[in-house]
Amino acid sequence: MKLNSRFTLPSLVILLFSGLFFIPVKGTAQSAENTYALENTGTHGKTDVMAYLVRDGNDENYTLKVDNPSRKKLKIYLYAGGVRYSYYASAPHVSKLFDFNGAEDGVYTFIIQDGKTRLKKDIEISTIVLTKKEIRVAAR
Repeated sequence: MKLNSRFTLPSLVILLFSGLFFIPVKGTAQSAENTYALENTGTHGKTDVMAYLVRDGNDENYTLKVDNPSRKKLKIYLYAGGVRYSYYASAPHVSKLFDFNGAEDGVYTFIIQDGKTRLKKDIEISTIVLTKKEIRVAAR
């Protein structure tokens, strides 16, 4: 499985756990048409944690933005092809870029847990192949 054409799964795991950390950001204002809220699927009520996946234009990059005003210890997971990638954060604002360029077709699931509640959003990637048909008029 490849999440990015530049990285194979082993190198991606090393990269994710060695150098990519959450970057605190000051605000999370975004355009509504490219923003997807993670839904609360927990059974223990409401949370003040809010999370969004923001698509970077027509690109295959998504930024996960999390507002965590209570600075709860969050567990952030990405499930991809049966593999779970784990991240932990407690900053009030978190931003993490995910590059799905070259990712295999399938469902990718983002889950954020604070111990009581769970936020979730699936992304489905499917390849569309377009065929161009050319018609020429014979010159006689």
